[in-house]
Amino acid sequence: MHEYWQPRTHEKAPACITTVVPGSEQFALLKQDMGISDRYEATLAELAMQGKAVVFAAVEDGRYVGRVTLRHDWTERPEIDEPSVRIEDEYPGLPQINALEVAEQYRGRGIASQLLAAAEDEACQQGFDQVGLAVDVTNKRAMGIYENRGYRYRLVADKPTFTSIYHRTDGTDEAGEYYLMTKQVRGEG
Repeated sequence: MHEYWQPRTHEKAPACITTVVPGSEQFALLKQDMGISDRYEATLAELAMQGKAVVFAAVEDGRYVGRVTLRHDWTERPEIDEPSVRIEDEYPGLPQINALEVAEQYRGRGIASQLLAAAEDEACQQGFDQVGLAVDVTNKRAMGIYENRGYRYRLVADKPTFTSIYHRTDGTDEAGEYYLMTKQVRGEG
């Protein structure tokens, strides 16, 4: 009796992770596919020109399906963010993993972990020992991903959560409650 090999489909097959430069044609496509606001693009372009931001994107099926940014700053608009949100004051030199997003139909395939790994590796290559991120207190799925990747909760202004302004793609601002989580990417933890 002959056995015939059947190809398998892998739901968690790795996506292609690439860097995308704000202001480029590729960034315009990423912006379209992932709904990035003009204001956030302008912020990223300015930071990237200063060498203070790197944007990673996940590509599957010929389109962008995920993104994340490694930033050297935390406060996009200090004039409206609360003083207690000054992560830079309490955690000097801590880069931020920001705007991790995976398109809904591509979730559960490990793409978020791939994007996080790319940002963490970049932080390590840039000489950082740790990275941090802010996660919405209601986003249990994201918290689980971060916990599984070794992120730990940190206090901000002696409190477990902090309030910050989220800049929506429609141009409006919305206050949100967040946890700060950090991860050691190099050296002793």
